[in-house]
Amino acid sequence: MSTVPEKENGVTGLIKKPEYLVFFLIFIVGISFAFLTNHAWEDFWITFRVSKNLAAGLGPVYTAGERVHAFTSPLNMLIPALIVYLTGNISDALVLWVYRVLCCILLGVSAVFFYRISKKNAFGPVPTFLLIGLLTTDAKIIDFSINGQEVAFMVFFIAATLYILTAVRNRVPLKLGLAWAGLMYTRPDGFIYAGGIALGFLVFNRGIWFTNLRPEILKTYLKAAGIAAALYAPWFLWAWYYYGSPIPHTIIAKGLRFEQLPPWAYLTGLAWFPAHSPLVTFLPAYGFAGWPRAIYFYSFILSFLCLIYWMLPSRNHAARAASFGFFLCHYYLSFIIRFPATWYIPSTTILGIFILGHAAKDLLELSGSVRNSPIRGFLTSLTRGLVTLVLIANFVILACVAVQFRIVQRVDEEGIRRSVGLWLKYNALKTDTVFLEPLGYIGYYSNLKMYDFPGLASKEVVAVRKKFRTNSWKVLIPELKPDWVVRRPWEHWDQGPDDYLKTNYTKIGTFSAYKTIASYDFLPGIKNAYLDSVFCIYKRNKG
Repeated sequence: MSTVPEKENGVTGLIKKPEYLVFFLIFIVGISFAFLTNHAWEDFWITFRVSKNLAAGLGPVYTAGERVHAFTSPLNMLIPALIVYLTGNISDALVLWVYRVLCCILLGVSAVFFYRISKKNAFGPVPTFLLIGLLTTDAKIIDFSINGQEVAFMVFFIAATLYILTAVRNRVPLKLGLAWAGLMYTRPDGFIYAGGIALGFLVFNRGIWFTNLRPEILKTYLKAAGIAAALYAPWFLWAWYYYGSPIPHTIIAKGLRFEQLPPWAYLTGLAWFPAHSPLVTFLPAYGFAGWPRAIYFYSFILSFLCLIYWMLPSRNHAARAASFGFFLCHYYLSFIIRFPATWYIPSTTILGIFILGHAAKDLLELSGSVRNSPIRGFLTSLTRGLVTLVLIANFVILACVAVQFRIVQRVDEEGIRRSVGLWLKYNALKTDTVFLEPLGYIGYYSNLKMYDFPGLASKEVVAVRKKFRTNSWKVLIPELKPDWVVRRPWEHWDQGPDDYLKTNYTKIGTFSAYKTIASYDFLPGIKNAYLDSVFCIYKRNKG
């Protein structure tokens, strides 16, 4: 793979070793994006409040004394807690930057896995360039790896799974078991992604590197699943003991629905899924409203190709296996949990990138098999042109997302949300309660007891939702009687002039960056920037 002896080092050795170049390419892109935007995601501050409490000896809780499982990813809570402890809790910014560096390292190793896959499977320069280039420039993967989310871990363990299945021969059960355990520690639904990929490679068994025999594949899967279960069991059992349930309260809150689909609807939905899938895999990082229609078309074409590739008569069984997994995982997000949130999509995007790299290889092989030289040359040039066009489009989206979050972070997140949290910290009593939807910044910086909707950190909110079988704020707020209500203007009340909020609360003030947002001549996704630009604060009338 490299012509340079292992003893070489320094700049010369680095330049001549492709794996190092691949690693540092995505590492530098990630760190540069972080420096340019300083983006810290809303949900990071939810989990980080738990991390800080754990590091301070209060336990992994959101509110001291309340054992609520207010985070989804164990790794995303435990690792920042460890960083807080090791750095002496001297700076939140330092913790986030250390975590960003770790996540960018994981992205770099993921890119190396993909590069090794390309070498083992004789990709050639163009498909390899597409494979690594898409991973390096995907806006969601980059942003949600540097903004405090766990996406880099999901990408790393899924890339490791694909590498093990398509390029490794020795100690496969152990390595696969470690990767699957990592997925579970990253997110409790990690088994869905592991299972979708595993099923894809079982159906298209010729795509597996270490054996083509299905009994051997099943035996390997069982051993790997046993290893993963044994490694994840301690956390599962401890969480059950400590919180009273192994299921994170975030999942319980998000999954609470009062309308149920009949069982047959899931089967018909599966059959018709390719026709109504949202196909959001390659859209920008967050908030798709306000972007040009060409970007939707771009994502539609690439996503749909990934979604149906397993149905095509291709001899590339690894790509078809990944496509089948892509199909199942997108179906899970879009139809089972019915919440294809933008921060979940990178778990399928990494599969899509794998598929597209193989698709480029297939196109070049097809063009090489054509005997007519002009047609062969045309198909080869067309493939190279399409690869170039896709990479340019991906890079442009990444650059626009960087512009978007550079502004949003400064104006909305720090200028408004953090300011609201700090205002509450200095103007509310420590025993006061707050009802709101965006829990992250405001909850972290106020450090108050939060009644958040849908109840990620509040059992009280979930209990009221269950009792009245409703998500209506005009029912929840009168029942919970919070001391403060924080809401955005578009979170409407429809009870008329004598509604509960107007009768029982006084509007204290408004934090607004609406005019600042409107002043920018170029702000990609501006419609979504407006959503969090205005917050109104209400205080409960006493007596």
